[in-house]
Formats: sequence, C-alpha cells, structure tokens
Amino acid sequence: YNVTALRKGGVTYVPVEFVCEKFKLGCAITETAGYNVVRITNGSQSYTQDEFLNQARTLIAQKIEKYEQELAAAENTPSPDTPDDTVEPGTALAVLWLDASAAEEGVITEALDALAVRQDTAAFFLSAQGEYTPDLLRRIYAQGHAVGFVSDSIDDLDAANERLFAAARTVTRCTFYNGQEDIAAAGYINCPWTINASDYSYASAIANRLEGDMQEIVRFELSESGLRLMGSLLAHLTGRNGAQLEFNSLRETMFS
Repeated sequence: YNVTALRKGGVTYVPVEFVCEKFKLGCAITETAGYNVVRITNGSQSYTQDEFLNQARTLIAQKIEKYEQELAAAENTPSPDTPDDTVEPGTALAVLWLDASAAEEGVITEALDALAVRQDTAAFFLSAQGEYTPDLLRRIYAQGHAVGFVSDSIDDLDAANERLFAAARTVTRCTFYNGQEDIAAAGYINCPWTINASDYSYASAIANRLEGDMQEIVRFELSESGLRLMGSLLAHLTGRNGAQLEFNSLRETMFS
C-alpha cells in the first residue's frame, strides 16, 4: 500500500481516505469554519455533499461551539499533573541525536530495533543526499521518532524533503547544517547536540551527565561502536535502581 501510518502517543493513525477505499466507502472532507468535516457514505445517501452541508449546518455549528467551549475550559483548568518544566524523579532530561548520515540502512534498522525494546524515541539525522527506502522512512515516523538532515546545501535539504514527503507525507525543518547559506531564511532550523557520546568510553559517564537540570542532547554516531555505546546506555538507564528513565522527543522549540 502506498500510504503512511503514523504512531504517536501509543496510537496508530491511518488515513481515513485509505480506510474508506478498502471498505468501498465514500469519503468527502470539507473545511467549514476552520474545521474539517468528514463525511463517510456507503452509497445509499440521498444528499449531495453541498446539500448535506446545508442540511447539517446547524448541527455542525453546535458541535464546533461545544468543542471550543470544552477546549477553553481545559486550557483554563489547573492541571493536577507535574508541570512540563519540572522533572519527575528518575527521568532523564535528554534527547537522543543519532547521526545516521554515513550509516547503511541495516545499521539504522538495528538502532530502531534497539529503541523499540524500551520504546524510547530519538532523532535520526540522515544524509540529505542519501537515497533511503520509503519503508525505512515510514518506520522511523511510525515508531514516533523525528527526522533531520545533515547537509551543507539548502538545495540538497529541499530535495531530501521532497523524497521524505513522497515516502511519509511529511517534511522536516530540522537540520545539522555546515554550509554558508542562511538556513533560517530558507525555513530550516539548525539542531546541534550538547553531548558527543564519542567523547566518552563508558555509558555510566554519559548517564551521570544526564542527572542535572539541563536539557541535554546526546549525539551517537550510528556505527558499530556507536550502537554498542547507545545500547549500553539504554541498558544502564533501565537497570539503574529500577528507575524508569526516558528520552524526550526532539522539538523545534529547543533551538528557538
């Protein structure tokens, strides 16, 4: 199937048009008052799409009003949960920055398998000139990871995003850029790391760096030795006094 499924927050999302096609249903999506109205039909409908929207106009407006009221109430209600800027005991404030710019697909797959064991997320920085299979790109996103590109050319970044969109119906602004052009003007964000794992011989030394209050971004080179070191770190964090240590997702706001 030439479609992309995304997995976020433990939920798998599949395009509704694809599902309807497989079950021989009709699907029409119309933007109304800033929201998408999805109409699914089985062939026995009496109204055209315009007639349906006209007949359901009042009901749609009521649904939108109720949704916006609930959304406003939720935003104004103090959350009993721990605020985002605090740290739960035993939680690592870190992002895994995986340099896959020189890695073969087999090595990237090994990294995906290792991360799936603990359900950790990471940011895979691929070569902007790399030719990656669509299945690999889709799997990276399906497991909840982020993608960035390593490049020294904005043209290469644009071309890489075109290939990414063709495979996974998404693009990325994240890059590790070492060229001379203004990437901000081109719509990209430079995403450097704060800890280079290659500077350390032992996973425990890296883990000690993660105990502070700073949001650390840990770079691992996806090579044989880099995979071993990353695996050691994940195992070390899992076994440390039974603590549930997790890595955060890469977010563009970290670099704004």
